[in-house]
Amino acid sequence: MTMAAQEVAPSPWLTKAEAADYMRVDARTIDRWASAGRITKHRVAGIQSVRFSRAELDALVQPED
Repeated sequence: MTMAAQEVAPSPWLTKAEAADYMRVDARTIDRWASAGRITKHRVAGIQSVRFSRAELDALVQPED
């Protein structure tokens, strides 16, 4: 099987820019949601970077039971 034929699963972790694109919002909205506690900023050890959980972002748009 060639590399092009292999499907790559999407990463469960997104940068702020990726999270904003995924949710179709501005990157500042991602910051506001994190500051308000709606989503969690996960700091990456060793570098000054954060990641956001794709599952947590998905949960924002799921209806509550």
